Amino acid sequence: MPALGEFSKLEKLFEDELLRREGPFKPGERCRDCLQGSAVSRCTECFGRQGFCDACIAQAHKALPFHRIQKWNGLFFERVTLTKLGAILAFCQCCGSNCNRRKITVVHTNGLHEVEIGLCAGASASPHFIQLLQHDMFPATIKSPVTAVTFDCLRDFHQHSLCSKKSAYDYVTKLARSTDNVVPM
Repeated sequence: MPALGEFSKLEKLFEDELLRREGPFKPGERCRDCLQGSAVSRCTECFGRQGFCDACIAQAHKALPFHRIQKWNGLFFERVTLTKLGAILAFCQCCGSNCNRRKITVVHTNGLHEVEIGLCAGASASPHFIQLLQHDMFPATIKSPVTAVTFDCLRDFHQHSLCSKKSAYDYVTKLARSTDNVVPM
């Protein structure tokens, strides 16, 4: 019982911190990186949930395209995609402006993501499905893929199926709920 007594003395502090996580940043708080823009966005998967401006959070997540981003809309934090903040997964290294930009749905361990990718369209470029494979994504089709599953997701499903014996349907339902638990797909 002594541990519970100690906790009850600190209960209000715990409550305040848990509620602070759900609310906006401090009024006038600046971006953690550039110190100029307003802190309006945060990543729910990065450590600390610090505030960034849209440009800095998109830049910081170039190598983390499947993290979940939230933006303060004046009333609450709403989910936004990195694509909406201007981030593009650029696979093209050789031809720059000769990229075939398109939006695709990527299935990852934390849900479904709509991302914009720049696939190389140069004369010496590999087919688009090969470019996806080279970036650890398994395309749903060979011709003009618009859906891909990350290798991490495929490994995660394999582990789930071995350990829990749950079906692919159950796993996909979990991913849909991870994407939007209020209105799952």
